[in-house]
Amino acid sequence: MNNYENQDLFSYKSEDNPKPAKKNKGFHFSYSKFSLYKECPLKYKFKYIDGIKEKPKPFFFFGRTIHSVLEYFFSRVPPPSFEELADFFKKEWEKENFEQKGYIKPEYEKLDFNKGINLIKNFHYKHQNNDKIPFQLEYSTYVDIDGITAQIIADKIEYEGNGNITIVDYKTGKPGERTTEQLFFYQKICEADNLILSKIEDKYGEKLNSVKVKGMVYYYVESLKEIKFGRANDTEINYFWEDVLKTVENIRSEKFDPTPSERSCGYCDFKPLCPIYKNNSNSKIETLSNDYLKLINAIKELENKKNEIESEILKLINDQIEIIKTNSAVKIKKIKTYEFKNRDEIIQILKENNLYEKVLRPTIQAITELMEDEQINEEIKQKIKEKAKINYKLTIEEQDKSK
Repeated sequence: MNNYENQDLFSYKSEDNPKPAKKNKGFHFSYSKFSLYKECPLKYKFKYIDGIKEKPKPFFFFGRTIHSVLEYFFSRVPPPSFEELADFFKKEWEKENFEQKGYIKPEYEKLDFNKGINLIKNFHYKHQNNDKIPFQLEYSTYVDIDGITAQIIADKIEYEGNGNITIVDYKTGKPGERTTEQLFFYQKICEADNLILSKIEDKYGEKLNSVKVKGMVYYYVESLKEIKFGRANDTEINYFWEDVLKTVENIRSEKFDPTPSERSCGYCDFKPLCPIYKNNSNSKIETLSNDYLKLINAIKELENKKNEIESEILKLINDQIEIIKTNSAVKIKKIKTYEFKNRDEIIQILKENNLYEKVLRPTIQAITELMEDEQINEEIKQKIKEKAKINYKLTIEEQDKSK
């Protein structure tokens, strides 16, 4: 098996396009399809119904290549040396150029290549003394169950004896919160799979009526960390499988409404085709601008309404400046203001009567205060009034109920 370049065993098989021993005609369904539909039904339609290709993603290529390396590592005892693994990795890596892999720049591809070499080095160091070839590597099977043809590809299956197996799934990303649904799916299918029974008999000579998943493992290759799960109980599996069958029913009923979210839409290749995206993301600036104009118009309408109400209140109040305390918790004060036609003429009057310095700044507010000052000569006030137009405005504020 040293001539690994010629071994079909080591070529990665996509979960969506495995090569089963027997062709089935049922509704083919896998965990990846289930997961995608749960993420966004419309995305599922674009990919699996309409057959629209997605852009290549570097992390997909990286993951596939590392899976191939691990499959090669466990293919013999003793395992290949690190140098052999690195050589295998390099050959797999060079099958596509950086654009085909989905990288924007060759430099980014180089970074991931070096990352892969280090990952393989650390993995080999930890497992270099492995003396057991796993029961199954990249195990692909179809099972006809409940009106569908369910498909899995298990990265590795270990046989524990007496019909017990452990399923291992490799992850090339960093450990994080992950659902156990993928492992539930694998447990359900493995325990209904006749092919695995025949493989156990062929390899170990045990003739069994059933297998039992003893445990399931997520193995994070980058951190060399294992997250182990015990066997899911019947209630968990039944509840999960009901969700799977409901999902299949929705697909068959052509229920493909989009379910947008920051996570699912962030890197979605189908956004140009999605009605949600097309309707809401032409331009955030345009959306904000429209909201801004609506707000401005609303403010104008409210200001006009405010002026109308103010005018009506003023008509009900006599010409004297007064404060009205209402039965509600407000007080209304009628305030006299002045509007000047010619500011320079007002300044001249103030200067002639040595009042300009008192005002300091002949603003409307300052002059209004001057006109209310009882110490100012009424004749001077009259001259200012003749040059001004008197207006009224309201101030309405909460009233202190304790007084």
